[in-house]
Amino acid sequence: MTYNWNVYKIFSNGKRAKAPLYNFESSLSEISDDYFNNNVKNILIKEFGPKVKKNKFSILRSDLTHES
Repeated sequence: MTYNWNVYKIFSNGKRAKAPLYNFESSLSEISDDYFNNNVKNILIKEFGPKVKKNKFSILRSDLTHES
């Protein structure tokens, strides 16, 4: 089974962006930091440039409820 995941930027004040920055699909039911750093973050760097390394992110499954 595959799951859809949303990547949200976390602002310096600790709040999460309302809209996802990036969406991806994975067969993993939970995403580890290693998986994110080795796979997804590299894609974000290619799309948005090297400044994205400084940002913090929240990864949430799209089929689960998200609390603000």
